[in-house]
Amino acid sequence: MGLPSPAGLRRARRDAHPHPSRRSDETVLTTQGRPLSPDDQIRVVDADGKELPDGEPGELLARGPYTARGYYRAPGLNARSFTPDGYLRTGVLARRTPAGNLVVAGRLEGAAHPLHLG
Repeated sequence: MGLPSPAGLRRARRDAHPHPSRRSDETVLTTQGRPLSPDDQIRVVDADGKELPDGEPGELLARGPYTARGYYRAPGLNARSFTPDGYLRTGVLARRTPAGNLVVAGRLEGAAHPLHLG
């Protein structure tokens, strides 16, 4: 997937684990998998931006080679949409499993979809 998704976040694939023989049916059926690129960075954070431990739900932040880095000539929108260190605020409520897979639970209350921000 060489292009950013409309939300600026590449979707994790259910089958992204490099060794299909090591995937369990439970992982495939109950998670959204992991980011596709080894260069992707994701964080799950609380309302204050503090990283949460595995299993705790919070906002999914993402950055990587295919994630948007900002909106053209929109400093206010960029300030709301990105962290100071360049992570996209997705507005997605998610948690990371101990195995590193993501489970998406929905959208954060009041979070705007990135396509509808401008």
